[in-house]
Amino acid sequence: MCRSLFIRSSTVLEQVLSVLRSFSYSMNNYSLYNNKKE
Repeated sequence: MCRSLFIRSSTVLEQVLSVLRSFSYSMNNYSLYNNKKE
């Protein structure tokens, strides 16, 4: 029981981390684009 809960939370954590990583990546691209435009 506890083990499956831990596995589930770890997978959720990985998903959140991947989303955060992609979000920061897109934010970096956006700032680079804005810097180029000026």
